Amino acid sequence: MPPQRWEHVIDTYNPHQPDSWSSPDELLDAYSADGWELVSHSENGQTLTFVFKRPASAKRSSRRSG
Repeated sequence: MPPQRWEHVIDTYNPHQPDSWSSPDELLDAYSADGWELVSHSENGQTLTFVFKRPASAKRSSRRSG
């Protein structure tokens, strides 16, 4: 059986960016609902960076960009 293939995405939350998510929880909930698994997160000043993964074969649906 071939190894599992993953797709990854990185997104950020910053409360001082008008086009950012309204909260880190909103970002996490949106990705989780789309089948993404949180791999890691980091903080640099006011910016939180999140890395997610899901199997490459997972159903793709539209997601609000953050």
